[in-house]
Amino acid sequence: MLLRVATFACGTEVTLWTADYVAQRLRSAARTLQRLPLCATDRPAGHQTYWPDVVEEYWDKYNRLSRQRRDELMAEHNHVRFIPTPEDIDSMDEALQWMFILPDNARDNRIVWATAIGIPYRKIARGDGRSHQRCQQIFEAACERIAEHLNTP
Repeated sequence: MLLRVATFACGTEVTLWTADYVAQRLRSAARTLQRLPLCATDRPAGHQTYWPDVVEEYWDKYNRLSRQRRDELMAEHNHVRFIPTPEDIDSMDEALQWMFILPDNARDNRIVWATAIGIPYRKIARGDGRSHQRCQQIFEAACERIAEHLNTP
C-alpha cells in the first residue's frame, strides 16, 4: 500500500505517507533526472573541450566498430527518448528536497541515491564495503525517516 488514509474520531481523513510511497517517488525522481536532456555546458569541466569537433564520416566510424557494438548503436539510435513533463520535473524537485531531511551522512546518502537510480544492493555493497542486507536496511530506514518527517504537521 503506497499511501495510507487515517481517520480521526472527529471524522477527518488525512493521507499519510508510507515508506513504500517515498521509495517509489525517489525512484521516479531518479528516472526523471536521467531523462532530462543535457547540453554541452551541463558536463563537468574536466570533460569539456574548446577545440572544434573533428568532422568524421559516419561510415568510417561505423566500420571501426564490432558487430555487437553496431547492433547496440542501431538499437540506441532507434530508441525513442521521452522528455519528462513539467509535472514530472516538479515531482522530481520535491522528492530531491527530501534528501536534505536525512542526516548529514554522505556514505548512507550515497546508498539511498544509488538504490533510487536502480543499482542493485549487491553492487552497492561491493563498492561500500557493507553487506547487501545492510544497504537495504539503510535505504528502508531512510524512506521511513522521510515518511515520518512528511507525516508530522
